[in-house]
Amino acid sequence: MTFARTAATGAIFALQFLTIAPLGLRRAPRPAELGASDAFFPLVGLALGAVLALLDVPLDAVAAPAVRDLLLVIALALMTGGLHLDGVADTVDGLSTGPDRAARLAAMRDPSLGTAAIVALAGHLVLKVAALGALAGDARVIALLLGPCLGRLAIVVARWTFPYARPEGVTRTFKDASRPRYVLAAGAWACGAAAWLAGPLGLVLVVATVLVVLAAGSLASARLGGLTGDVYGALCELAEVGAWLALGALTFRTAAWG
Repeated sequence: MTFARTAATGAIFALQFLTIAPLGLRRAPRPAELGASDAFFPLVGLALGAVLALLDVPLDAVAAPAVRDLLLVIALALMTGGLHLDGVADTVDGLSTGPDRAARLAAMRDPSLGTAAIVALAGHLVLKVAALGALAGDARVIALLLGPCLGRLAIVVARWTFPYARPEGVTRTFKDASRPRYVLAAGAWACGAAAWLAGPLGLVLVVATVLVVLAAGSLASARLGGLTGDVYGALCELAEVGAWLALGALTFRTAAWG
């Protein structure tokens, strides 16, 4: 299989895995294709952000600001099948319960949610809506585009950097197939998009995203003996809302100082 064909299949699988787009492959992806998909994660995030930015215009004309922001958060959750929000809840469940690593991993697979997980998920959704509400003008468009992009970069960075906590699973296969060239390609796409959208500030946000992933991933790995797919999803959400909050703070400061 040629490199170009491997990369193209990897791009399709990245879109299929991260969204509800009906692009099912007729066969299971090969390890090389799984690894190649890493390179396209930030681009899939950018595409999700573009849909949000396009939806923002008509919603702004027909809905109150708070309703518009809530609908955008719902739209993003629907486009991704709620995959990463589920990761937030399960990660909090695992990190907040269990006397040891095995019990924490078991709690993350339990379909029922504990109180801490419910509170964390609800708080996270409220924070996302509030973060969007603080955005205006160019910063809003940049945030809608860049937030999902950096969130998907966070997955790639976390998967490459930390060991996997379980001996098996779909995400384990992803982890084993990861290769430095595709991780670097993902970083290059994210840096290019960030520089194009926000200049030097965008590159600062990329660096901040990586640092947050390393810090939060280290804490989770210490409790779980590595990371899981749920933790990847939680880190994606953390990076996404972090970018929105940072750009919202910039919007507020610009307005305050006139």
